[in-house]
Amino acid sequence: VSRKDAIALCSNLNKERMFSIYTGTASYITKYYSQAAKFLEKALTIKPKSIFVKSWLAWTYWKMGEAEKAVAIYKDLYAQNPSPALIFFKRHPDIEERVIR
Repeated sequence: VSRKDAIALCSNLNKERMFSIYTGTASYITKYYSQAAKFLEKALTIKPKSIFVKSWLAWTYWKMGEAEKAVAIYKDLYAQNPSPALIFFKRHPDIEERVIR
C-alpha cells in the first residue's frame, strides 16, 4: 500500500475505528513504551474520558520513567472514581504514595 493510499484509507475511517487501531497497535507494541504512549495519546484525543486508555497511558508513562506524567493521570483517575484506583494501588504502593499525599 502506498503512503497516499494509506492516508486516503485513514481519512475514511471513523473515530471509533481509529480508536481501535490506536489501542490495538499500542497493545501490540507494549514493550516499546514510547511508541505505545504515542498511540495511547492519540486514542485519548478520540475518547478523552476513557478510563481504560488513561490507566494504560499512566502505566506506560510510569514504565518509561515519566513519573510526573503518570502521577498526574493517576490523580485524575483517583478523583473520578477512587475504588478502582485503590485496588490498583494495593499492588503498587509506590504509586499510591505519590498520588494520595
